[in-house]
Amino acid sequence: MSTTTRHIGFCPCCAKDFKVRSNELVHHGYKRPGHGFIVGDCMGALRTPHELSPELAKDYRRLICNALKATLKAVVNHSVATELTVSKRNYRTREDESYTITPEHHEWNWTFTSRERNLQRKAKDLLVELDRITELVDTWELKALTTVEEEQAAKRDATAVREAKKVQAKHDKVLAQAAKYQKRIDSALKTKNSNTLAEIWESCQFKLLEIDHSLTKAECLTLLERDNVWAAFGLTGLTLSPWRAESKPEDAVLRLMKCRMDRIKGYTYLNSGRDDEWTQKRLAELSLEWPQELGGENKKGAKTLAEIREH
Repeated sequence: MSTTTRHIGFCPCCAKDFKVRSNELVHHGYKRPGHGFIVGDCMGALRTPHELSPELAKDYRRLICNALKATLKAVVNHSVATELTVSKRNYRTREDESYTITPEHHEWNWTFTSRERNLQRKAKDLLVELDRITELVDTWELKALTTVEEEQAAKRDATAVREAKKVQAKHDKVLAQAAKYQKRIDSALKTKNSNTLAEIWESCQFKLLEIDHSLTKAECLTLLERDNVWAAFGLTGLTLSPWRAESKPEDAVLRLMKCRMDRIKGYTYLNSGRDDEWTQKRLAELSLEWPQELGGENKKGAKTLAEIREH
């Protein structure tokens, strides 16, 4: 069974591609009100496509020129008009009523200015359309019609290019966000702020995932390129739990990292006079020391740590 080759042709009036049958553009530019047949049609329907002949573009250009002349003439006539006809809807009789106004009428200024702007806008649009169609006529060359398969392949290629750009943009955005985290980590290492490191370890997994949903928690941490920092605090090698897990193995380490900053700030509970189980547990949580792999504890942290151990 033979397969009919289908083609696509360009309509210069619509500036779009449509199917071609027997070297004629199919019906297009119409509406379907719902009473059994189409209403309206583009002047390019059932005409030779632009690839095979410039006659349709020439006819359309003549139409535009005539419309432009009529519009410019209307602009001139309107500028010297002394009377304007206004039509309004009478909602009681449900009919349009027309009446004439003069410059003394209270609606004259608004009506005159509005019609003048509409005519000028129409003339401007026609000039733009005339330039477009003139370029099509002047640069016309005989070309072969594009097949439907070729058009579909071109669309697939264009879609692939757009998707590749989206993926690259997403990747660049992830790297930019990771660079911000890296800068914060380096700053936290200089000030020995374990609370910031704990916050970054938790938040980066969510922030990077918001940008690229295909990332896993481990991949988010890998993008930061600071595995030595997490290893120093004992966060490496932990089995990363699901997002909504009630208890996670990293929670204990992160709590110690955050409580260390309470000790640095002086919240050691040593002067509270309490020696109960809650105080002992709280002091134990404050006992995390800054890892030696990252430079060791600072003077203030070492002093309060010694007080906790003596206590």
